[in-house]
Amino acid sequence: MDSVANERRKANLINGFRILLYSGNDREKASKAKEMAYRLIRNSNVYTSYQSPTFKVKLGDYYQKIDAYLALKKIVSVFPKAVIIQEVVKLKN
Repeated sequence: MDSVANERRKANLINGFRILLYSGNDREKASKAKEMAYRLIRNSNVYTSYQSPTFKVKLGDYYQKIDAYLALKKIVSVFPKAVIIQEVVKLKN
């Protein structure tokens, strides 16, 4: 049963792009970056991860780099160090 569930999850994933908004060891800055991202680009997924000692905040599930770039242009004034990264992203249902 677990392998069937894993295969279904994998089927909903694709190689794509996200925007890395914050990477650092300050939990409060990561939280603020996440809140600001929700305000700037509504209806977009924002992901927060922690791998000791680093918090990362990533925005979006973009299939094409041009789409990530267009979103980056909208937020670069607020997140001047934001970069586009390759990552496995969720397919939209």
